[in-house]
Amino acid sequence: MTPRREHRTAALRPDPDDAAQLDDLGTLYLNAGRTEDAIAAYGQAVAARDDFAAAHFHLGAALHRAGRPAEAESCYRRAIALAPGLADVHHNLGVVLQQRANHAEAEAAFRRALRLHPRSATAHLHLGVSLAAQNRLGAAIAALRAASAIEPDSAPVHFYLGMAFQQKQERLAAVTCYRRAVELDPSFAIAIHNLGYVLRELGRLDETIHWFRRAVALHPDAPGAHRALAVALRDRGLTSEAFAAFRRHTELSLAKASKRGDHPIPPHRIKHDREQLDYLADNGLLAAALALRDEMARAALPPERFHERFAALGHIEGGNRVEPYAINPRDDKAALETRWAVSRPPIVVVDDLLSPRTLEELRRFCRGSTMWRSEYRDGYLGTMMESGFAQPLILQIAEELAAAFPKIFRRLPLLQAWAFKYDSALRGIGVHADFAAVNVNFWIAPDEANLDPQRGGLVIWDQPAPPGWDFAKYNRDVGAIREFLARSGAKSLRVPHRANRAVIFDSDLFHETDDIAFKEGYLNRRINITLLYGRREERSADAGPA
Repeated sequence: MTPRREHRTAALRPDPDDAAQLDDLGTLYLNAGRTEDAIAAYGQAVAARDDFAAAHFHLGAALHRAGRPAEAESCYRRAIALAPGLADVHHNLGVVLQQRANHAEAEAAFRRALRLHPRSATAHLHLGVSLAAQNRLGAAIAALRAASAIEPDSAPVHFYLGMAFQQKQERLAAVTCYRRAVELDPSFAIAIHNLGYVLRELGRLDETIHWFRRAVALHPDAPGAHRALAVALRDRGLTSEAFAAFRRHTELSLAKASKRGDHPIPPHRIKHDREQLDYLADNGLLAAALALRDEMARAALPPERFHERFAALGHIEGGNRVEPYAINPRDDKAALETRWAVSRPPIVVVDDLLSPRTLEELRRFCRGSTMWRSEYRDGYLGTMMESGFAQPLILQIAEELAAAFPKIFRRLPLLQAWAFKYDSALRGIGVHADFAAVNVNFWIAPDEANLDPQRGGLVIWDQPAPPGWDFAKYNRDVGAIREFLARSGAKSLRVPHRANRAVIFDSDLFHETDDIAFKEGYLNRRINITLLYGRREERSADAGPA
């Protein structure tokens, strides 16, 4: 709580030995928004009279407002030592401790404040937040309900009560609280977002979409709002609208470098980005790329600085629809669908998938777009729907493919699309299964780039992930997967890399990238594109094990 009280008239030039005048002047400054002047005045006050508890409290409030929590905490503790009966000081100390994630001590401070002022809704609220942070959810809910009993029309109280119920997995109660918070404050963006998120967990997608649309309307320049809407639209099967929302998310976020924290930049990331920078500059695709390369020629940039500057280019090259079609017309559609139906397990290889124009546009898009934001330690980079891959061409390919093979795709919605780009000789994706019903994987690098025409593609086992395994196990637990494949006597099928070759298979089958040996050079990089349709539980009855 910030001090705000009636003031004795303080001279503009107060007596430097009059702590009361200096304290009053500090409060005038603080209430006028002149925080640094207030800190100076309060500092003079406590220097003039160290036993002036109120001045220590006020100095703490000013330092807190200035974003100096450690110093604020020290002032609050000094004020409490001088005058332990001031509820507001205990409360403010609790807030500082809470913001510094010291929730056990914050709880104690709020409880002391409440002993002195039991009807403080704010102290009950903050106590509930600190209890929830310690995962003591029953006590947190009780504290937040106490706050609500005192201030029933407080939107923040209902919001935090909703968060506690959500954390406790009591989703219906959380929905009620979030709705009430939004009724009280229709512009409460995070409450709207959380409401949509919980409704999505409950499977109420139409309501989810309604609230995420409202969040977008409130904050049209917030990337996260567009991404949340896009995911809900995708889950609802409204793929075209989802792609549009993903593209808007990309437009708003692509120029922002991801926060690396303490993670070092791997060499394969720097190698790729420098190759792509040359590609963009040499082909005149992006003036900023040429400028960055010229700057690098004048002064060596450290990897961290180069990565930051390159990521800020934020460029999408092409990715537009092609006419008259993206997928080549085929005379063998019926034969391929029959092969899918009779194969155990179902695996179909489709050569010459894309029209020549589509293949050319797809290569231009994947080579020229700086959307490769995900990096993996085995030597490849990835792009997802939310980072730039949700372009009209990808949607056109996905829709035409599903329409071309209706007996394979069975009107399953497109749930995910991504691409990976590889180093010339490092490892690819390890053995795993995916969450979908049908997996489409196809390659676009030229055949002459592959140094081993019998490899470089995909290895697929004839055993699906056990139905009792969760996503983390069948997608990431390589040790358990290898042990299962050995125990079950699984056999593998190697599909060699070919430009414009697609493999369509049951997404539940374990698979991994085959050995990679490609020529050096940016245009020779192996690129695979994956489309996932439907959910794992929507697998066809034809997709059983061999």
